[in-house]
Amino acid sequence: MKKIMYIFTILFVSLLIIGCQDKKDNLKPLDVDLTILNETVINHHIHIYVLIPMELDEEATLHQLMNELANEMYMDYLEEIDGRLFYLYLHGYDTQTAYDESDDPFYGTFVFGINLNVTRPGLSFVRVE
Repeated sequence: MKKIMYIFTILFVSLLIIGCQDKKDNLKPLDVDLTILNETVINHHIHIYVLIPMELDEEATLHQLMNELANEMYMDYLEEIDGRLFYLYLHGYDTQTAYDESDDPFYGTFVFGINLNVTRPGLSFVRVE
């Protein structure tokens, strides 16, 4: 009887783990060539100005693209961050001219917090401006 209960417990836990997988794990990385127009670091604020050379139809695609870029930039600046609180700003532009002539990014500014507090270390999405 104990063996049967043990087998059912293992089966139940296995199904629970499989059923609780995050659906975001199934997203495939986007194959888009982005151009970094400018990078600045001022007082624990990292500003990345990026050219997105394609028209994005869905907001979810833009969010995925910016999350991938944020992860890449986080890894690039990891040594400089060194466990301290930082903010990462990704300013998205559709053309070089828009970057040169406008203060308002066409795709908005995505703000990420880095090491916001002890319970949220690493990269965290904050908001879109």
